[in-house]
Amino acid sequence: MEVDYNLKNYLNKNWSNQLKGIAIILVILGHLRLISHAGAWGVAIFLIISGFGLTQSYFKSGINDFFKKRVSKVLFPYFIVTLIWVVIDAFIGIKHSVSSTILVLIGINLNGEFDKSMWYITFILMWYLMFYITFKFIRTNNIRVIMLFMFSIILYKFRFIFPSGVGAGLYVLEFPIGVLLGISYKKITDVKTDNLKIIQGILTICCFSIFFILYTQFDSYKAYFLENLFFAFGSISLFGLLSMYSIKMKLIEWVGIISFEIYLFEFVFLSNYKFIFNLSLNIWVERLLYIVFVLCLSLILQKLIGMINRLSKVSSKQKSVAQ
Repeated sequence: MEVDYNLKNYLNKNWSNQLKGIAIILVILGHLRLISHAGAWGVAIFLIISGFGLTQSYFKSGINDFFKKRVSKVLFPYFIVTLIWVVIDAFIGIKHSVSSTILVLIGINLNGEFDKSMWYITFILMWYLMFYITFKFIRTNNIRVIMLFMFSIILYKFRFIFPSGVGAGLYVLEFPIGVLLGISYKKITDVKTDNLKIIQGILTICCFSIFFILYTQFDSYKAYFLENLFFAFGSISLFGLLSMYSIKMKLIEWVGIISFEIYLFEFVFLSNYKFIFNLSLNIWVERLLYIVFVLCLSLILQKLIGMINRLSKVSSKQKSVAQ
């Protein structure tokens, strides 16, 4: 089947949404302790997709509205959800200092006091800042990539600033790898279709084979580190191959579209507010209720943010017309 993969299908929005869907499902499976290490695989995929997406966005739109987009897509939804937890904690008698509350509300989560999984927000904000500085002031793509990998070394050295147990040091290479993939996108799509299919197929098999060996035969920090990378590489390569055949999994893609909203809700009901789902029911019934509840909250948040963003755009247009 011949498809115009270069412009329509290969590594496009559908591809990234499906990967995000897989990633958030893995994160939930990990947090539910159903599959060991699954959450780490999901985080690795998210970070590579983030680096790739930002790079592609930069080549299309430049860097000027970078922070505006990050605020509307990441910080604003995060702020709303975190504010809800602050209010609920105050209502049920859980006290937090003013300083820690302010820091958490602006995206600095270094002690896991409110929601331990939100360390990722701080982590990705660091990468956003480094991406902006690198792409704003450095003109050569090779130097940009080198600078990002150098920052990953620094981040690894200072991984202790994040809450213990989250394993921030495991994920320091994924974002710059995503940026490298984004920069290399044009060269990849210049490869002949049949050759690219063969390369992707071989890469997928090799990556998952190495991942399987690391996951089943080794038990060390280094193996865990590499295991995450190879799982992410294999998943990205596999879905890249599927995208060339226009194969889509609509349910997974839908989950991917609301994956960030799901992330904002999923862990807090397994930790801080776990008592809500202690219903003395079959554990699988409780898990199903939990998933449905999180999905409903995620959809509500998505609709709310969408409505606010639309109203903001209308207001901005009216002001510009008035001027």
